[in-house]
Amino acid sequence: MIEVSVVIPIYKSELTDSELRSFKQCLDILGDHPLMLVAPNGLDTTFYENIAGRNLQCAYFNKRYFTSVRGYSELFLSKKLYCHFEAYEYILIYQLDAWVFRDDLSYWCEQKYDYIGAPWLEAPPITSGKKPLINLSNFLINKVGNGGFSLRKVKPHIKWAWWVSFLFKFFPKNEDILWTLFAPFKKPNEIEALQFAFELNPEHSYELINEQLPFGCHAWEKYNPTFWKRFI
Repeated sequence: MIEVSVVIPIYKSELTDSELRSFKQCLDILGDHPLMLVAPNGLDTTFYENIAGRNLQCAYFNKRYFTSVRGYSELFLSKKLYCHFEAYEYILIYQLDAWVFRDDLSYWCEQKYDYIGAPWLEAPPITSGKKPLINLSNFLINKVGNGGFSLRKVKPHIKWAWWVSFLFKFFPKNEDILWTLFAPFKKPNEIEALQFAFELNPEHSYELINEQLPFGCHAWEKYNPTFWKRFI
């Protein structure tokens, strides 16, 4: 079994400047690992291959999964997505608003967690646009964690995909929320997870781990970009 694949979800044929920087950083730092794009059926990936300077593997799925946050969540909760990566022990989800600082990928695979993402040190914002009947965000404080830059063990995700997909019908939330709250995964505590990644409140996160940078981060332009300007 291959240790890990870096998985980059894409939905359009070209990128913004910041997305392009993120993609190039991924190639520069993690380019020695297997890399696979996840894209809607029919998407032309020539732009990405030209940037990479090589052919890139791509897993294609129905276009409907790439038109909304809800569609993306449905795909990344589905068994079929993880079955596509059965040859790998782990996948690193690298959305193109993420940033990786160094290649610690094998180290984190060796820790044998089922799921690692940036911990939510505060309740994450609701992105559905509707006031929920049950606000799950408040249950996420200090939980692990955000899915935009996350390491996932493939077999446990295949095992529990049926359950979180079922819950998604009743709680159509971001996929990382459902994995975090409802899958019985082995995960690090929030301090160890901060060494993996930051998202919300990066300046406080930096202080909590003695002013060390993590392996990577997510949404660096959204959450305190002034802090991140020192490093990105």
